[in-house]
Amino acid sequence: MQEIIRCSGATYLPKMPRAYKEKRVIVSCPEDRALCRSAPAPVTSAEFILSGILRQEADPAAHLLGATDSAPTPAKRRR
Repeated sequence: MQEIIRCSGATYLPKMPRAYKEKRVIVSCPEDRALCRSAPAPVTSAEFILSGILRQEADPAAHLLGATDSAPTPAKRRR
């Protein structure tokens, strides 16, 4: 993901930022939600980066990881 972020013209930050800055988002996953509770910026899924590159638009609100997100459930088997 680091290389994708840099190739798209964004800046990869190797550590969690300490303060909020405009146009900064954190990319994470539902499994790491506990680590991001005190994040100083919006926390989005990786889909934010991938769909943003494809569509050439940034819409972090569409990919926010919130308290209502749950871990993915296994697919149901077909009979």
